[in-house]
Amino acid sequence: MPYGAPDDSNILSPEGVQRLDDMSELAARLGSIVNYRRSGNVLLIEDFEDTLAKWRTATGGGAGDIALSNERVFNGRMGLRMETNVGVDPYAMIGKWMPAPMVSKIGLGAAFSIDGDMEYIHWEINFTEGLLAYHFRVQYWPITGRLTYNDPAWGFVEIALPGPTDTTQPAFHNGKLIVDMESKTYTEFWFDNTVYDLAAAVGPTTAFAFAPISEFVIYAEAVNPGPATCYLDHLIITYNEN
Repeated sequence: MPYGAPDDSNILSPEGVQRLDDMSELAARLGSIVNYRRSGNVLLIEDFEDTLAKWRTATGGGAGDIALSNERVFNGRMGLRMETNVGVDPYAMIGKWMPAPMVSKIGLGAAFSIDGDMEYIHWEINFTEGLLAYHFRVQYWPITGRLTYNDPAWGFVEIALPGPTDTTQPAFHNGKLIVDMESKTYTEFWFDNTVYDLAAAVGPTTAFAFAPISEFVIYAEAVNPGPATCYLDHLIITYNEN
């Protein structure tokens, strides 16, 4: 099958032919162990196998450490290790500024594993329109097992209680946040094999005065005083979600 060409570009089929957008989707459908929750078109896939040069990283509440590591991986040789230091509200995060995608439903997903007393990990999508920036964050609290989102006042609104994480084992879970750029609302959050409907929920806004842009962030904050570690793998950013 020619790459980038329709499946039926040079064949005749007696039945309907479904389109495969790229080789990664074909590999997943054929049973590859490298697969992602892909309900939209891919903007970026990150497996953390080479370099962090394309990412913005930061730590706070003390000098933590963010680096490629083979300590815990979902698949492949390497993953990302985000360790907070000891301090007040110690955190570690990874993010990426990107050109504003086409107005559609956009998503951010990643596989994660927790080691130590991590207060929460959040998935964050920000985008701008005119003089406003729109912010969407969903938090998973590994100790209590809660899922929450930020309302317009930055308060925490409970979504569900999927359960706590066993931080003594190198277990991975999957999370994916989807938001709607057109209605400027949350859409849904996937936690492992369960989807939580967030339709019509609204997030905070702040003033903005620059060219349109979008930002995608995974952020982990330890229980005071830290440290704690979050491992990431299989990060994906999508647009034109269903």
